[in-house]
Amino acid sequence: MTDPERTKPPSHAAENARRMWEDVKAQPPWKKVALVASVLLIVVGFVLLGVESSEPNPPAAGAGGAAATGLVPTEDGGSPAAAADETQWAPVFLRFGFSFFIGFSLGAALRTVLKIVVVFVGLFFLTQVALAEFGFVEVHWAKIGEEFGGFFDRIGEEADSVRKLLTGRLPSAGLAVLGLYAGLRRS
Repeated sequence: MTDPERTKPPSHAAENARRMWEDVKAQPPWKKVALVASVLLIVVGFVLLGVESSEPNPPAAGAGGAAATGLVPTEDGGSPAAAADETQWAPVFLRFGFSFFIGFSLGAALRTVLKIVVVFVGLFFLTQVALAEFGFVEVHWAKIGEEFGGFFDRIGEEADSVRKLLTGRLPSAGLAVLGLYAGLRRS
């Protein structure tokens, strides 16, 4: 008598988790250390966030006390919440760990997509050259050259938007770029 639960194939989530674990195990040691460090920074940030939020805050100067933190600057030009945030370490750890991890993920995904694109573009051009050689199609190489000029202009614009994302939207651009480099690098 067999148990149907034991013979059931693994779920997609379990299969994806297994594949992801295998990919991480296949990484070089320096990448493993960097990924573990970024995950540890994120975990430490969340732990500190819990610890720092449970500590009693001194009442802020003003009518509402500690609960009166708003978007309106105080008389000295600062935000009421900014004074409390200066002593908290949780955002620092979360910022650094998250930035590296996102950069690494973007780099790994970009490397995979680029490999696929290069294969398909190569097969497409080989097919075009073969069809032109046998006389089935006529290739206008000058027109292709013009289109490639516009293509590289568009790629430059897209690269600029990625740069803006890494420098403007992510909290730590340096660690995000380092993560992107680590994700793009093969070994």
